[in-house]
Amino acid sequence: MAQSPGTARQIPEHAIMDYYYKQAYLGNQFVQASNLTAGATETPALLLICPAQNTVAFAVASQRSVFLSLRKLNCLTASQSAILRFYLAPTFSANGTAASIYNLRPASPTTPIALAYTIPTVSANGNFIGAISDPTYSSEASSLMVILDPGQSILVTMQASAAATAITTTLSWWEN
Repeated sequence: MAQSPGTARQIPEHAIMDYYYKQAYLGNQFVQASNLTAGATETPALLLICPAQNTVAFAVASQRSVFLSLRKLNCLTASQSAILRFYLAPTFSANGTAASIYNLRPASPTTPIALAYTIPTVSANGNFIGAISDPTYSSEASSLMVILDPGQSILVTMQASAAATAITTTLSWWEN
């Protein structure tokens, strides 16, 4: 075992480390990807929720958090552009349509604690934390980590330069 600089934590010699110097093999990474149609006005696209009541059975039951690490946008309509905006703590009255979430560790039986929905009904977007924009046929991503503790959520809104603009979105996260 090698010592991590500046800490007393031990890290195995052949550990798989991610972008944030986390031991990626100690948890599961999940992804939610959607094909959506954006319009010229900002509208709710995705809602990711870390449920308030979620526990994992260790020696002492503990709450689990969601470590949102990647947010990606692709604009697929010629001569158009799109933007995704991200908000913490939105106020919503309906979750929307449940979205499929996939474990990027396919052999693991672990299911995600996070809940993902498309096109939620929102009365207040929440606290703006950032945006990514994308011109035609390119890809834009943000790898700024956002940690959702139990009971927290993030809203993603979409807006395009014209109506009926096809986009794809990807959210990727780890759960402890």
